[in-house]
Amino acid sequence: MVCFKCNGWMFQERFSDPLSDAPDFQGWHCPVCGLIIDPLILFNRIHPPAPRPGGNRNLKSMGKMGFLRKKIALQG
Repeated sequence: MVCFKCNGWMFQERFSDPLSDAPDFQGWHCPVCGLIIDPLILFNRIHPPAPRPGGNRNLKSMGKMGFLRKKIALQG
């Protein structure tokens, strides 16, 4: 398989999360750019979720510090 991002070779790997009870899963990994693709990622790219009522928050425009301030304000 060829990487969608950098056109490098992708290798099939088994992924696991030692901090979670989630089962292991198979996916593809590009050692050149680090892209990881699995069946769920592909499904979500083909069928993106419907827009939320009220709109999505644009976290990129807030920048990292703006996002952290908003997160702290919501917690306190």
